[in-house]
Amino acid sequence: MPSWSIVSAAPSPCLREAIIGDYVAWVERFDVSIARETPSLLVPCVIPFGAVYSLRDAHERTAEIRGSLIAGPYDCWVDVRMPTVSVALQVNFSLLGARRLLGCPMHELTNAIIDLPAVMGAEGRQLVEDLTSAPDWPTRFALLDAALVRRWMRSPRIPAAMRWAWTELGLPAGCASTDAANPLAGEVSRARPVQEVAQSLGWSHEKFAALVQDATGFTPRRLLSVHRVERATHALRTRPETSLSTVAAAVGYADHAHLTRDVVAFTGMTPSRYKSLAGTELIGLPLSGE
Repeated sequence: MPSWSIVSAAPSPCLREAIIGDYVAWVERFDVSIARETPSLLVPCVIPFGAVYSLRDAHERTAEIRGSLIAGPYDCWVDVRMPTVSVALQVNFSLLGARRLLGCPMHELTNAIIDLPAVMGAEGRQLVEDLTSAPDWPTRFALLDAALVRRWMRSPRIPAAMRWAWTELGLPAGCASTDAANPLAGEVSRARPVQEVAQSLGWSHEKFAALVQDATGFTPRRLLSVHRVERATHALRTRPETSLSTVAAAVGYADHAHLTRDVVAFTGMTPSRYKSLAGTELIGLPLSGE
């Protein structure tokens, strides 16, 4: 029988734009050790203690992670093979928060799995070592929070134009990911077209697209597609009784056929299969038959 224990802690208030949710640590035991991660507007950072994670994405790219991993902005599904017993700590960065904290253009990390030292250098390497040797979860949470606060305070702010454009494009307030409490609530009705937002800035489409790709890893239209499918799949997981037509209309699809095409393209599964497999595990969507 799968089982897990979870401990969490809130980040410092100054990180509220950078981090989605709490810091979370867990001990999990799985009968099935493969989970599927689907695209979202967050950048997860996981520090496993003594575990090796193997990853394979929709394009058959593979990676093996020891010590730490950061999943850059993904627009396809990724299968994660975990040990049947997993002990780890996770923090989920918002896209704009990751851009500021990691200090590199997000398009360099798109569809990539890397370790923390690869983007944070010696500082990241020391942080992983300190977390590994810490005696308990409260100490680990405090070490992680202090390191991220230091980095946040000295890092350049995201350009005001990008923050304004984020809101005008109808993306979640505060640079957060999908509204967990109400996945069908949203900003579809007030979202402005990409070209209109670029024109409001007095910029060409090319200049605006370059800004968005630097900050998020995606072109403007791809960013909106990922957000839309993230809201749709979240609704399928948390409100399986809702019809596909209702979900489609709520998140901005023309009809349920369009929603179905996107769900298949982004997750590798039909909406009905996705709903049937949806679980409550901390990492990913468990796959049967693996």
